[in-house]
Amino acid sequence: LRQSCLSAGWFGMRTSHLTIRKRILEEKSKITDEQFFASREYSGFLTDIAESATKRYNRTVRVTVKADHDDETVAYTDFTGIMINACNEITWSFPSRPLRSLSLQGLNAHEFGHMLFTDNPVWHSFFRRLGAGRFYPRLPDGLTAGQKQNARDIQEALLDENDPVPKSVILSTAHALSNILEDGYVDLKCSCQYPGTPARGIALNNLRYAELMPDIESMIDKKTYDHNIILNLLIQYVRVRDLNNLSGYDGELLDYLKSFMALVDGCICADDARDRCEAVNLILIDLWPIMQRCFDELRAKDNPAVDAAPG
Repeated sequence: LRQSCLSAGWFGMRTSHLTIRKRILEEKSKITDEQFFASREYSGFLTDIAESATKRYNRTVRVTVKADHDDETVAYTDFTGIMINACNEITWSFPSRPLRSLSLQGLNAHEFGHMLFTDNPVWHSFFRRLGAGRFYPRLPDGLTAGQKQNARDIQEALLDENDPVPKSVILSTAHALSNILEDGYVDLKCSCQYPGTPARGIALNNLRYAELMPDIESMIDKKTYDHNIILNLLIQYVRVRDLNNLSGYDGELLDYLKSFMALVDGCICADDARDRCEAVNLILIDLWPIMQRCFDELRAKDNPAVDAAPG
């Protein structure tokens, strides 16, 4: 990224990056970390970095940083630019300002990575078709007889207007899978393109995120839905290629994860987003028997879509 910044000339910088780096390293400061990270100067620092990376768009990218301990937001990208909450659980778990700044720079890199590498039109097509009971870009090839039946059941459930629970579970699971796989692709792509501080920040955040994930047995004890446990395992695998399994669990849920590993490894290295769409389709088809285990419980609740979301 430093070379990209130099080639861009850093003309029109919003703040002195030398001053910002000095303040990051200060062990004793007159202002709190909340005040520092939410300052206009720090937002300008991250904006300069994001604009240097996204200059191919020939448009302004604005990064806004806030510091709100009561807001569970981490970071997101929309038409207004990038928004980061400095007081998110991941960043604030680090004990020093330099590590927190590295975390925020990693979040910034992840978000401008989505701007650079995520093919939103493909994903819009995927969910529009899935909502209409069809697989995009196509029904996967080479399915076994059991998988073909699962695919037919999923399509029928998506079109069943009398029972909204299966459709809500299918769509929420598909959204979770698309986020997991696309985040893995973006992190890998961004880390290769910008191997300095952005890559280190991304790796730092992913390691801490995985550390904060609950153990498999604890998720089972809390009666987390089985398909959501598998989604949480996929998140850990994609982020750090490791699992929080201190209890040594070795059962069905782990077997499912192992069966998905080769598919996941291939699709997050692919530049065509349709490869990840096909991976989501295949995982949905294989997870269908597991997903059905929560239907009866969700039917008794007022808002099944909320409870069907991974956690």
